Amino acid sequence: MGDGRIYQVDLEELIENYTWKCYKHDKGFLKGLFLRRSNYVFDIRWGYVDFKHETNPDEKKQQTGQSSTKDTTKTGETSNDEGASGIDAQVKELVPQANQANKKDVELYFSEYENETGTPQKYTFTATRQTTTSTRFELQESYKIGAETNLEINLAEIVKIGAKMSGEFSVTKTKAEEFSKTLTWNIDTEIVVPSWNKAKASLYVYEIPTKADFVVKTTISLPTGNLPVTIRRVKDGKEVHTEWINDLDVLFDEDYKNRSSVEVIPLRVIKDNGDEVMENHIVLTTRGVCKNVSFKNQHVKVECKKIKGAPKSATDNKDGGE
Repeated sequence: MGDGRIYQVDLEELIENYTWKCYKHDKGFLKGLFLRRSNYVFDIRWGYVDFKHETNPDEKKQQTGQSSTKDTTKTGETSNDEGASGIDAQVKELVPQANQANKKDVELYFSEYENETGTPQKYTFTATRQTTTSTRFELQESYKIGAETNLEINLAEIVKIGAKMSGEFSVTKTKAEEFSKTLTWNIDTEIVVPSWNKAKASLYVYEIPTKADFVVKTTISLPTGNLPVTIRRVKDGKEVHTEWINDLDVLFDEDYKNRSSVEVIPLRVIKDNGDEVMENHIVLTTRGVCKNVSFKNQHVKVECKKIKGAPKSATDNKDGGE
């Protein structure tokens, strides 16, 4: 019996171990001694297993006073203008690790204009530029199905910056995975340059980095009441045994439960025929860190300076606008 902490629950390995133990038991003690596991492959019908994911469930309970059974998927980030006041309001909702001090201006494009006349002149400032939003999930404690996981993470429950940052991510890598999205920013606005002034018009967006811990609770159940697992011989593909698992609790002994985050939740379920039965649902906990860099709210800054050699009577306008 080991005493080390289990940080990654391998569901595929657990199911195969249990099915192999059942097969050897059916064969009897003597025949079981001569069975070599490497001579067989396992076919797990994952379609019989239901996975439900809930991001930061404890936080949502505190905020709403009740628990939710399923994450709500919201629309993804867009690049509509909202103005400086809009971003300031959203930044106040950020998690503690991402405060307003982290927000910074990023210049995407600039253009210069000169007005060597005695009257103000108008120019059209146009530009198209792109930015890349990145979201990286680093898993510290998780589960896997063979070489991958099937985790669903709701970013809106991690980074509190309004609907613009929402979206559900399907994570398959078992240690870390990064997602990126390209946004296109378009500007087409009129610039007024005072007489005898040189103006610089710049297109800016706010870059907002965030870093936050997250927890995902994954509830596993068997909607049909059974999970078929078949053992086949490697040499000819012949099926030699099919085990129908009707209780996921059999996969975990007490030592495994004590050393991992596995929880077994018994629930009363009413079947289609009206019968009420007790079923064990398995809850797995994933913990990790989310690192996000997003870009918000394009805005234009205009800086004006008096042209050298301008007539003394020219208006001295040194202030820029936005």
